[in-house]
Amino acid sequence: MHMTIKYPVGLVAIVLLALCSCASTGHVENIPSESSPLSKESPEIQPIAGNIDDITDKNRTDYRIQGKDILYIDVYNEPELSYDQTKQRSLRVSTDGKISFPLIGDIEAAGLTPFQLGRKLEELLGDGYLINPHVSVIVGSYHGSVCVIGQVKSPGEINLQDREVTVVEAISMKGGFTDIASPNRTYIVRMENGVKKIIQVKVNKIIKSKKGEDIILKPGDTVVIPEAFF
Repeated sequence: MHMTIKYPVGLVAIVLLALCSCASTGHVENIPSESSPLSKESPEIQPIAGNIDDITDKNRTDYRIQGKDILYIDVYNEPELSYDQTKQRSLRVSTDGKISFPLIGDIEAAGLTPFQLGRKLEELLGDGYLINPHVSVIVGSYHGSVCVIGQVKSPGEINLQDREVTVVEAISMKGGFTDIASPNRTYIVRMENGVKKIIQVKVNKIIKSKKGEDIILKPGDTVVIPEAFF
């Protein structure tokens, strides 16, 4: 289901400016953080407190490989083709998103999940090189960044090198909310397959009782914290 959200002209200008480095065309899909519509009431502003490391059980099942990532790739029963962490062998993704793999040559890796890259390698290796190959891919070290703009004390970019960051963590890393922020109207701007998505995040609800609903940010995401209505 799609819905249209109107934002103040000033805020739209800020978002467009922050996204200029990764701007692309595509239609916008709004994704509510829960089944009910976004509340129009002015939310109570709450400080971020507590140990942010306990906020979420991190995982990388949907992480998409980026340039400069370090990968460990295991080809079952083929040690000469494998890049094994225990043997301190790894592959670094080039800045243009490719890896150079034995027998195959250069492969586009950026934009794929580790699972997808593993399936791609199986297909390529099975085309005249190996019989029924099995490949697993692990991201050993990953890179990327997100932006936090709007009503936070230190808006700007956060590097994601070697860690994942959730919405609440990102806000905390940028000094927390300003006095005029509207936490429950926070949203993420995300590009997926050429489609710009708006993901609404009720931050106060996450902080108070439902930390498991916090969202892990993806490289290229922009977190926007609007100003409260008075």
